[in-house]
Amino acid sequence: MKIYTKALTAFLVYGAMQLVSGLVLQLVITLTTGGSSLVATGDAGAEFPLMLALCLLASGALTVLIVWLPMGMIEMKASFRLPQLSWGGAVVGLLAGLAGVVGLNLMSEFANLSDNMGDAMQALSSTPLGVLTVALFGPLCEELVFRAGIQGYLHREGAHPVVAIVFASLLFGILHFNPLQTFFASLMGVVLGILYYRTGSIVLCSVLHVINNTLAIEQMLVLGPEAADFSLCEVLGGKVAGALVMVFSCLICIALLTWLWCRTSGLQIK
Repeated sequence: MKIYTKALTAFLVYGAMQLVSGLVLQLVITLTTGGSSLVATGDAGAEFPLMLALCLLASGALTVLIVWLPMGMIEMKASFRLPQLSWGGAVVGLLAGLAGVVGLNLMSEFANLSDNMGDAMQALSSTPLGVLTVALFGPLCEELVFRAGIQGYLHREGAHPVVAIVFASLLFGILHFNPLQTFFASLMGVVLGILYYRTGSIVLCSVLHVINNTLAIEQMLVLGPEAADFSLCEVLGGKVAGALVMVFSCLICIALLTWLWCRTSGLQIK
């Protein structure tokens, strides 16, 4: 129970840093504009994307430092070592992750969950720093904290691999504080967690995470405000085609991950 308490503490640290960054963002905007009251963080971020990006950068960096040094949960050097896989195994892992991205995006679309961060994300895509934050820096921070930190710590302390993967994935999803992202991130966290456990590093996980976020930010850059109404099902030719692709993609993801799990059964997080 003690190891899960520490893992939960790391999650709360990340959440607290995000909360503090939101309050700082609101305070700076209020002082800068001479406003008499604070506005919602999402609205503030939409109007001041550069400040939002700076706050996200600061909160992510501080969280990584806290979980790494005072808490001692991240083994930084080991986290970035080359994956303990052949090139063929790495390709299988990437394909599994990409299939998961497609299938889970379609699943999220069918679930029709609300997205309360759409405006802020759209605003971040309007500034180069915001694009880098969403596409590169954010994924790296999250992989360090949730995979190398929380999941890796649980593995090293003797937690059952499946329990460690699921526990870290659920926390990863909850952290997004957004119904749409929570659903997607929790399930995608399982995919990334399996890859992390079987490769022994966050390199492959980070590549997939960066690809996913880059595609999302590219969609916003190309479509602008219309990105909120983008439908992958419509691109594929309708809901029937979308459902078939969703099932096919998820089955491919599961099959490839199962192959990877069986072929790399000797790898462990140390």
